[in-house]
Amino acid sequence: MNKRTMATLACATTLVLACIDVSGDDDACPPDGHGDADDGHGDDGHDDDDHGDDGLDDDGFDDDGFDDDGLDDDGPDDGDDRTDTDGRTDTDTDGQTDTDGDGDGDGDGDGDGDGDGDGDGDGDGDPICGDGVVEGDEICDHGPANADTAACTSSCVANLCGDGLVYAGVEDCDDGGESAACNASCTYAICGDGELNVSAGELCDGDWFCDDACTTQTQVFHYTGAPELFVVPEGVTALTIEAWGAAGGPSICCDDTVQDDGGRGGYSRATYAVDPGEVLHIRVGGQGVLDGVGGFNGGGDGGEFGAGGGGASDVRFNGDTLADRRIVAGGGGGGNCGCPDHGHGGDGGGLIGADGIVSSGSHTGGGGASQDAGGIAGSVPGVAGQFGLGGSSSDLSYHISGGGGGWYGGGSAYAAGGGGGSSFTADGSEANSVTGIQAGDGMIAITPGP
Repeated sequence: MNKRTMATLACATTLVLACIDVSGDDDACPPDGHGDADDGHGDDGHDDDDHGDDGLDDDGFDDDGFDDDGLDDDGPDDGDDRTDTDGRTDTDTDGQTDTDGDGDGDGDGDGDGDGDGDGDGDGDGDPICGDGVVEGDEICDHGPANADTAACTSSCVANLCGDGLVYAGVEDCDDGGESAACNASCTYAICGDGELNVSAGELCDGDWFCDDACTTQTQVFHYTGAPELFVVPEGVTALTIEAWGAAGGPSICCDDTVQDDGGRGGYSRATYAVDPGEVLHIRVGGQGVLDGVGGFNGGGDGGEFGAGGGGASDVRFNGDTLADRRIVAGGGGGGNCGCPDHGHGGDGGGLIGADGIVSSGSHTGGGGASQDAGGIAGSVPGVAGQFGLGGSSSDLSYHISGGGGGWYGGGSAYAAGGGGGSSFTADGSEANSVTGIQAGDGMIAITPGP
């Protein structure tokens, strides 16, 4: 064996031993049996790391179909044989290419990796307000029609009065509750609309107790000559009632002078417990007539140169008879003039009405009524008062004055004034009654509460 042959064998043996010593794996050597000189090159049969040609690439290039550097260079690592263009390893196992460019590998484009498209990463497909589909806790969803001025708001809840959002065409306003400009019903606050708005300064609105300015809480009944009804409003459990009886009529003298000599009507006040919906019967007394009949609601009739007695004002509970009266203000007795002046009617009201007054001669005026009896008759042909009625004489042709109406009526008289009727307050609390207050027709006022 010559020297050249020996040198060649020695070199080959050294190279083979080097591959076996380092890796311990015969298969790790390249197929051509050549190592790689330390020259920094890849698949040229040269290895830079002294590990031999072992199938691992150390220089950042993938030569053998395996990806070592986190870049997908040939596409077969996920089984879809397609190229991933997002710069990350396609680690999903669905066999589909991630073509959305968000880098999460789920293909839905929202970047959360769960594939449901809602962007929260929990994979449950939460509802999306505005997609036109009512899902989850949505109350409504009209899609592009959702708006804070529409039936379905931008939050997918129904547009309701009180939510602070104005539903166009349905609500006038919505301040999230009552305000000075907006009612709680989402209508403009206007006195007379029937809706109480305290924020707008209203004390009442559209009920029995209210005036045109929405500031007075008392319902006033004036004389009409007929019975009236009052229905207790909802929420009202007590009423304070005030009543004024009517005055007796004036008389005429022989010189045709009209003399305002009828007795004044009385005043009564009391508070009563009531129930909503309860019906009260109202009668406001009328003033007695000159040379004529008594006033509406119990006034006794008068005659020439005399006058009729004033009618009582009363409120009746649970019925419409005289016995159903709970509060009464007595009417005044009729006046009496002629030639000469013959007298003046007694004032109505109080527990006992006033007696009729005599101006001349020895005649007797009609007596004032009490709590349990009518006023006594005055000069003949005077007549005593009765329960609820003033005295009226049968002969009304000359100088007769009628008694005032009341709980009991006053007596009538000839050539003297008629007696006043009595008042009554039944079982009302804080009751009060005064004699001789009202001129002209009577009146009743009802106020809720004590």
